[in-house]
Amino acid sequence: MNTVMQVTVEVDNKPGALLSVCEALGSNNIDAISCTEAGHTAIHLVVSDADAAEEALRAVGSVTLKEIVAFQMANEPGAVASIAKACSDAGVNIHTIYATTAGEGGAMVYVDVDDLPKAQEVCGDI
Repeated sequence: MNTVMQVTVEVDNKPGALLSVCEALGSNNIDAISCTEAGHTAIHLVVSDADAAEEALRAVGSVTLKEIVAFQMANEPGAVASIAKACSDAGVNIHTIYATTAGEGGAMVYVDVDDLPKAQEVCGDI
């Protein structure tokens, strides 16, 4: 487990919104490692360079950065449940969770929580 910066960009909920985000990242040679959409206007991303992404995406919408927890784990049934249980038992609220996998191999799971230090403490062995 480690932490990464999550880049969130608020965009209008209309055709082409995601395209504008992708083009802004691509034209600045920034790799989108993982992304999810939430709330119809918020696109959450883990990227190769959060500071450069923040600057590139300002023309697209409102941008914020937040440190989140990142887990490298097995891609198997119940893997995410261990994170959810540890956080739930400790009273840590999970705001957003998303993952990337490579099929049978491992998975990267990204978790935005309301109490990062506590999540790191209770999920340390996962």
